[in-house]
Amino acid sequence: MKVVVLSHNMDLISKNKKEETINAISSLFDISSLENVEIYPTSIYEKSIFEAIDDILA
Repeated sequence: MKVVVLSHNMDLISKNKKEETINAISSLFDISSLENVEIYPTSIYEKSIFEAIDDILA
């Protein structure tokens, strides 16, 4: 089973804080100890959400 986390509205976070935010999400849910978990940073204003969904469904 694959678990997907969509971290939405990442466009509101400065570029230098995005990795820090992804790491915080990973720590919060202890994702590093789980298999088949992916975090996708997305934004409604970019194609990123559509690219993430395309990758998830592939």
